[in-house]
Amino acid sequence: MDRKKVLKINSFVAIFVGMFSVGFVFFHLMFPSFSFFMNKKSKDFIKVQKQVIDNHQFVSVYPFNNYIFGQVELNLQTKKSSLSQKNNFQIKIFKGFDFQFYDLAEEKIDSMKKLETFLFFGKKKQEEIVNGKLISSDGGVAFVSQGRLHFFISPEIFEKMGFDWKNVEEINSSTIEGMEVGEKINFSNISHLDGTFILSESKVYMIWEKKLWEVSDLITADYIKEHFPLVKISEIKPVLLGNCQAKINEDGEINCLARINYAKSLPGPFFFEITEIGVDDIEEAKITLKTRRDFNWKNIKDAFQKMIGNILVSILKDR
Repeated sequence: MDRKKVLKINSFVAIFVGMFSVGFVFFHLMFPSFSFFMNKKSKDFIKVQKQVIDNHQFVSVYPFNNYIFGQVELNLQTKKSSLSQKNNFQIKIFKGFDFQFYDLAEEKIDSMKKLETFLFFGKKKQEEIVNGKLISSDGGVAFVSQGRLHFFISPEIFEKMGFDWKNVEEINSSTIEGMEVGEKINFSNISHLDGTFILSESKVYMIWEKKLWEVSDLITADYIKEHFPLVKISEIKPVLLGNCQAKINEDGEINCLARINYAKSLPGPFFFEITEIGVDDIEEAKITLKTRRDFNWKNIKDAFQKMIGNILVSILKDR
């Protein structure tokens, strides 16, 4: 073949491959998707969790970013025996915090005296650091629950749980000397602890032993609003984003793909209800979240920053 023709063909192929590569990268910057796994060997900070809340069972993930996701996919590997008698079924998809699945307690907090039984639970009454407080000492930030200090390992976790930095009280280390230190609040353990106060639709609630205790006394509610951190949510129940039809094969694999419709970014993890299967029968899980198929400069910017960040981390690791 003529050398000139070969050069033209090679140039054309190079241009085509280059344009395809640029288009492929740009498409993924425009419409990024993220996959999360339950595998314990994975080095990812954010993993799929199995959760049991009252009589409901879920797999969940908190993606920790502000993308507006329009499509979700769930892949599960289960024990074959657990699906022998099951047909295809619907999986409900929710978004919200775990406490939004809690039932309301039969009793209410109807006085300051009743509130104090919770504030000083597990503590001596003369101690000034009561349950429900956010405190900072020697650079660490902790939530006080049942007389224990639970430290946040990341500012991201603190903010994603709905807390406000202005509610953190700076104290001397001597003040908390001798206080018991509880489990840290990390990427795999972001449940709101006992003593957390919730503000929703002008009502105040307190989390205690997997129940929501409504504060019915207005004076007590006003006192809480003035002196304690509040997690503010628009609805006390989680938002149902949609349903997806789960497909089951003979190897015990379950696949579920669905479009979800909500116009605004909602706080909290994604929950996939799998009560019909049960979390004990789940061996592996993968959740993929895909952004809406519309042009969004913010998504492109965020994805580009994430890509550059991953490249820098890889470079630094090799040094």
